[in-house]
Amino acid sequence: MKFNRIRFTILTILIVFLAFQTIGCGPSGSGTAPAGTTSGDGSGDGSGDGSGGTPATLSLSVSQTTVKSDNSDSATVTATVLDADRAVVAGATVTFSVDAGQINVASATTDANGEAQITFSSGTVDPSNQNATITATLSVLSDEIAVQIVGSTLAASTDSTRLTDDGGTATLTITAKNAGGITLSGIPITLAVSGTGGVTLSTEEANTSTNGELQVTVTGTNAGEATVTATGLGTDTTTAYTIGSAGDVAFAITTPATETASLDIDADLTITVSAPDQNNVRFATTLGTFTGSDPTNTGTVIVEPVSGGEATVTL
Repeated sequence: MKFNRIRFTILTILIVFLAFQTIGCGPSGSGTAPAGTTSGDGSGDGSGDGSGGTPATLSLSVSQTTVKSDNSDSATVTATVLDADRAVVAGATVTFSVDAGQINVASATTDANGEAQITFSSGTVDPSNQNATITATLSVLSDEIAVQIVGSTLAASTDSTRLTDDGGTATLTITAKNAGGITLSGIPITLAVSGTGGVTLSTEEANTSTNGELQVTVTGTNAGEATVTATGLGTDTTTAYTIGSAGDVAFAITTPATETASLDIDADLTITVSAPDQNNVRFATTLGTFTGSDPTNTGTVIVEPVSGGEATVTL
C-alpha cells in the first residue's frame, strides 16, 4: 500500500508538470498576433496622407464673390477634396490657376478637413473691372469658380456741350480711377461717336496721362445731337453734344459754358443767355440773388432786357 501511494504521488506531480508546460506562456511580449490583424496606419491608396481614400470629388468655394480693383481686399478660395464615400481626404496637393487678378500661391495641401485654401485679389497689373476665373486641379479632377474685380471708373467732363457745325470745338476730359479713387495713368481709352449730329475727335484711342486724364478735342461738323462714348477699365462713360448750324443762333445759356458751375460764398457768377429773337429774358433762382445790368434790378426772379441778342446778369 505504501508503494502504491508513492507511485500515485509521482504520477500526480508528472501530470501537473505536463499541464503547466502545455498552458505556459512564451517569452514576454513576443507572441504572434492573431491571424487577420495588422499594425498598419489605415492609409488608403489615394494621394492623401491616410485620412480618407482615393480623391473622387473636388469642389471650390469663395468667401466673397467680388474684390476691389485697387488690391485693397481679397477673397479666400477653398478647395474641398472627398473620396467616393464622401469622406474628407487630407494631404492631397491641389494646384490653382487664374486668368485675371492674382493668387498668393500656386498650390496648397488639404488639411484634416480635406480643405486647401488660397487667397485671391485684383493685383496691381490690370485694375480693369472684369471677371476672373479660378481653376483648381487634382490629378484628373478640376473645378472652376468666378470672382468679379470691381470699382474702377471713368468720368467725363467737357467745357461746352454746344457746338456749331462750322468747326466749333470743345475739350472733353476723361479721368480714370480705381476702386480707391486713385487716378490711373497709362490706361487705354477708346472713343466712339453716335447720333444724328456730326463731330470729329482729335483721337479715337489713347492712354491716360500721368495725372490719369485723357483730353480730346471735339469738333462740330453736322447739325444735330451727338454722343461721345469713352470706354476703358471695363466700363464706359458718355457725353452728349448739341451741334447747331453756324448761321442759326439758338436761345441758350452761353456763359458759363458747362451745364453745371460751382460758386464760392461771397463770389459772383456771370450768366449770359443768347436770345436772338427775344426782347426780354426772365431769370429765376432758388439760391442767391440776381443783379441785372441795372443795379436796382435785383431779386431771386428778375426780367432782363436783351441787348445785342444777349441778356446778362450776375448771380
